[in-house]
Amino acid sequence: MFGTMPHMLQRRRLTIIRHKKVIDALMAGTGVFALLTIWLAFGLSGMLVRQVAGFTRQVNALKPGGAASTNPGKYDEAEVVELVEAFNDYHHRITDMMEHEKEFAGNVSHELRTPLTAIKTSG
Repeated sequence: MFGTMPHMLQRRRLTIIRHKKVIDALMAGTGVFALLTIWLAFGLSGMLVRQVAGFTRQVNALKPGGAASTNPGKYDEAEVVELVEAFNDYHHRITDMMEHEKEFAGNVSHELRTPLTAIKTSG
């Protein structure tokens, strides 16, 4: 009975050491995985931010009332392409509304001048 006790303690120590090695390996693997995940997230978000920044530069280069559009084919991400297309649609609608407003103001100005001219010349 006394001869087996040191052997059992030795086996218990070896088991504890193995468990510690497994836990250490799992922790190291988790750390590497976390670092890779962070690196990948920064890389992907940086790519998306660069695309949005490029779109912002294109929008800032547009002239008010101009008919030019931004180029959606320049972007890789479907969401950014969708954003560019939505912006182009909005830009065209605003440009059309501004043209209609200028035309309306010109017509109103002409219509008001005609009666005023008639009043001035008759008096």
